[in-house]
Amino acid sequence: MNKYPLGLFLLKFTLLTLLLVFLSFPVFAQKKPVFTNADTLINQKDIVDYLKPIFIKDTVKYNQRKKGISNKRVYYSLLPATTGVPGGGSALVTSTNISFYMGDRKKTTLSELYFTPYTNFQGRYVFPLRSNIWLNGNSWNLLGDLRFLIYPQKSWGLGSNTAEENGTLINYNYFRFYETALKKIAPNLFAGFGVNFDHHSSIRAESNQGFFESLKPYYDT
Repeated sequence: MNKYPLGLFLLKFTLLTLLLVFLSFPVFAQKKPVFTNADTLINQKDIVDYLKPIFIKDTVKYNQRKKGISNKRVYYSLLPATTGVPGGGSALVTSTNISFYMGDRKKTTLSELYFTPYTNFQGRYVFPLRSNIWLNGNSWNLLGDLRFLIYPQKSWGLGSNTAEENGTLINYNYFRFYETALKKIAPNLFAGFGVNFDHHSSIRAESNQGFFESLKPYYDT
């Protein structure tokens, strides 16, 4: 089992940040503005231009979409990734983002749904769905947080006398329903109400003799 998932993640994040800063440095360090003649760019192509016909059937529609010439109301993206998780090990995460308009684009903010399920391949499954919905003209803003978890994790009880190897595996399911509805009563001023509901179920502890042995000093007379 990987004992340092968080450390590796922080190292990767730091290296990536330094790389981005290094790559952007010449842009900020440049003293003189560079002017490019648009006429010289008409016939220039890069590798993306050559690959588009292979992966994209309707290149005309694709170019229109890139320029914003589209009546499409729903946009989505899918991004699988791996990461470290609390308690050790790695997890497979799939992040799905769906964006859409619920009204006139000029008067309505883009609504979004985020679905990021993941598993650590050790019996832990998480299904979170978050939403930020704007109705036509931003008349209402609906904020939601819906989650279902099958989340086994170790517990060492109270105090600090329990050895690392004597942790007890606690299995439980968790359901969350948070929803907030905000009504626009003036420009940039909203008021509303919300409900928060949490429910834990199927709570059970796996037998661990070592854990009970560690409690013996407290009840042995």
